[in-house]
Amino acid sequence: MVRSRSLGTSSFTAPGSKRMKLFVSRRFLFLCSFVAAPWVLRTAEAAGPGAGDLPDLPIATVSSALHQAVALSYIDAKNANMLVSPLSVWRSLRLLEDGASGSTLTEMVSLLDLSSADLDVDDVSSSPYVEDTGITVDAAERVYKSPVQDPTLEQYCLAEEAKFHTEHETVDFGGPGVAEHMNSFVRSLTKNTLKYAVSPSSFYPDTRLTVINGLFFDAPWGLPFRLSDSSEIGSDFGGGLPDENCQYMERAISRFETEFILEGPVLAMRLPFSHRDLAMYIFMPENLQAFEADPSFPQMIDDLVEQMHQGIYERWQNPDQNKGSVRLVLPRFVIRPHVNSYDLSVALKAMGVNELFDEADLSQMTDAAGIRVDSFPHSPG
Repeated sequence: MVRSRSLGTSSFTAPGSKRMKLFVSRRFLFLCSFVAAPWVLRTAEAAGPGAGDLPDLPIATVSSALHQAVALSYIDAKNANMLVSPLSVWRSLRLLEDGASGSTLTEMVSLLDLSSADLDVDDVSSSPYVEDTGITVDAAERVYKSPVQDPTLEQYCLAEEAKFHTEHETVDFGGPGVAEHMNSFVRSLTKNTLKYAVSPSSFYPDTRLTVINGLFFDAPWGLPFRLSDSSEIGSDFGGGLPDENCQYMERAISRFETEFILEGPVLAMRLPFSHRDLAMYIFMPENLQAFEADPSFPQMIDDLVEQMHQGIYERWQNPDQNKGSVRLVLPRFVIRPHVNSYDLSVALKAMGVNELFDEADLSQMTDAAGIRVDSFPHSPG
């Protein structure tokens, strides 16, 4: 998710025209989802041992619940830009779930049974419509384990490698350079975008295991944006801008390519990348705090995405009936991982995953007693 500092939206539609203007103010919340259409529809069992007959949930629904937990659990989420990468989180938790047992496992699968979830990254480097989309998506996990003799840990690492192609490596957590060694793996996976995933203070000589997940996503838009002068945009949209010091980017986009929801308490839009099944969804609630605190928040996001999915597919099936264009103006934003790092354990506890960070039963992972997850650092950007 990407958050701006305050609220407010503004839009203008030219009546009786096939050309629409839409100005997205810097003063509102950006709630952005980068979602491939097939991934939205994947489901995973929410009901685990002792969880009752809970229905299967779309992974996207639980991901929206994670966004809500982040928004409500951190002070910075109230007034600063923040991101969360649900796919990275679920892939890491999947490895921990495989090592959990007893009530710890029950608690985790009551949130999401990741053993049955399809978390593979789709190949979107080409499509039926574009031979080369220019999109790069890479994801990988690596388990770093202590040299202490632990047959269960060794078996666990081999099992995860067979199931999920998770690499494993033995390191001395008390030795020099261990953090830099792990960071070099992350840098190579993320094309040097994320330079420092862990710090030397993250480890102790008795650390038994560390799981590192890296996810890299780089995608060009279907059509590129261009930077715009704020005074030009202000005059075109009938007034001054909320922040004249902000850079804006704009583009003209065909109505055939995009979908908007411009009525109701939450405005929304879908912006395609070069693979038309891959898009950014932007949601603009009238009342941000009420929206994020609403218990039905995840379902509302699902409903809005589904509504836009149906709308865009109808446009694709009837191209002759969807002519015209939209001039879209957005604030330009860049969020760097080093200023967007936080311990996700707070949000996961808010979602009901508590034992993992306290008195965890990780007996399927290690022979050691008293093992728990010390922290869950998350650095998207």
